[in-house]
Amino acid sequence: MERCTTKKYTVVLFWLILVFPSAFAGITHNGSIEGLVYHADSRELLAGASIRLEGAQQVSFTNELGYFSFRDLPKGTYRISVSYIGFRTQTIDDILVQDGETNSIKIYLESENINLPEIEVQSDPFRNLQAISALDIRTRPLANAQEMLRIVPGIVLAQHAGGGKAEQIFLRGFDIDHGTDIHIEADGLPVNMVSHAHGQGYADMHFIIPEFVQRIDFRKGPYSADLGNFSTAGSAHLETANALDGSFVKLESGSFDHYRLVTGLDLLRREDQQTLQRAYAGAEVNYANGYFDAPQRFNRINVLAKYNLLVGERKSLIASFSTFSSSWDASGQIPERAVESGQIGRFGAIDPTEGGHTSRTNFSLSYFHNISSRTYTRHQLYYSDYRFELYSNFTFFSRDSIRGDQIRQKEGRSILGYDGKVHHSSELGKMRFDSELGLQLRADLVDDISLAYTQNRSTTLETVAWGDINEINAALYYSGVLWFTPQLSATAGVRIDQFVFDYEDKTTDDYRPQTVTKRLASPKLSLQYQINTRWQAFVQSGLGFHSNDTRVVVAQLGRQILPRAYGLEAGVVGKPFARTFVQARPVAARSRPGICVCG
Repeated sequence: MERCTTKKYTVVLFWLILVFPSAFAGITHNGSIEGLVYHADSRELLAGASIRLEGAQQVSFTNELGYFSFRDLPKGTYRISVSYIGFRTQTIDDILVQDGETNSIKIYLESENINLPEIEVQSDPFRNLQAISALDIRTRPLANAQEMLRIVPGIVLAQHAGGGKAEQIFLRGFDIDHGTDIHIEADGLPVNMVSHAHGQGYADMHFIIPEFVQRIDFRKGPYSADLGNFSTAGSAHLETANALDGSFVKLESGSFDHYRLVTGLDLLRREDQQTLQRAYAGAEVNYANGYFDAPQRFNRINVLAKYNLLVGERKSLIASFSTFSSSWDASGQIPERAVESGQIGRFGAIDPTEGGHTSRTNFSLSYFHNISSRTYTRHQLYYSDYRFELYSNFTFFSRDSIRGDQIRQKEGRSILGYDGKVHHSSELGKMRFDSELGLQLRADLVDDISLAYTQNRSTTLETVAWGDINEINAALYYSGVLWFTPQLSATAGVRIDQFVFDYEDKTTDDYRPQTVTKRLASPKLSLQYQINTRWQAFVQSGLGFHSNDTRVVVAQLGRQILPRAYGLEAGVVGKPFARTFVQARPVAARSRPGICVCG
């Protein structure tokens, strides 16, 4: 019954979003204004800037290439206001629009401290997200990128095992463990690891250097068609700067042998009539012993390099490379009775050989193209090489009273992926329709994923699980936003995910691989109403999911592969007073139980 209902819902949504564009085809406009918004110092294009067309009460937002447009404008003179958090609002007067012509402008925004009384409550229904700017990030002392999630309203973090592991995450009543129900990306690279040796959805953000993050986009709930696996409670997308204002060096020192060095080098700044080229490199070195009796010997090294090429103001190519390596001796949990008896102190350890090593190397190539004032595309190819080895001891000597209960979780994986989309805008009279078609592919090739009992990190006592995993996720999504009026809009979308789970168990004699496939449709629907510049109301609904570990999927013979999540919420966002910003959003959410392999 449920499958039938989902199919009907999907068919209706597809009909709506496919009919709208065809109905709008061939519509002409009087005149238009288009432009690009830049950071005045770095010449970086700013995505998500708000542009208000005064008088007409229309609002547009810059896309990922800093581009915006207003179309179907009657002949006349117009005025626009451009705002972006952390930048001085700029007004451009006397913009002349002629019938059948497009007036192109460039806008350079100057950095400025945020001024709360000047903020207007607006959002782009298509992006359906909230943003944390570099200004917010830099006002807080952050030792690693994982701590940036604490800035996101509603997220609670708990540091785990001395800071070398991914933190525990809590959001909207979900105990997300290390990432099962929050989708995290960094410059389009997936952070969550499927079928991970330690836990499903494991999201280790330590390969990101905080000083280079310029923006965090976050969303709550399973309401966006472009997000699939792990996005049931919400998502966070970190974006690093495409250019630096200048080179810098920062040195930090603290208690318990804590030292941290961060540097950024502005390598290339070249601009001519046709192209703009920017390149920089950055590095971070971190070391700490911690306050525990057994020194942590925690160390982390990060390297980042990024190249940005803008061609003719309509095409952009971004290439990035990053590598990260970390090792540590974990503090671990201890029994209260051992402290009370005097066996160890409060900061002592039963097994001081806990700890681990992890590394990740990433390559990414992104291409943006504003094909016309109505259409733009984005394509990204990425590759990650990941290594993980963790030693834990949760029960000390309960299982083995002589050699202890230490376990080792280990894996090596390659991640290959593609993320592409086409965005198109149309009009029908005074109504506007934006649609987006996207294709996403991700393959996780995991070698020698294993669980074993060990002693002192050096001796393997027993191999519990050992094998290879190939997990492939292909997704196609379509989403459309219809503006009935400049204030009222409706968003409908659907996402189709196809999974292939393959596991080869190396503990058996025949090494026989097991394969399970599954397809899932996730429809979305929401309404948004801009009451005025201070208040906005919304209703959102959608279906989401998170995948289960491949080893569990094949063992369960395909049962409980993709546990569902249902979300429905309505609320208001507003500024009741000049220096007060509030959100009220009652949430009704339900999810089916899932299964994960974790420690």
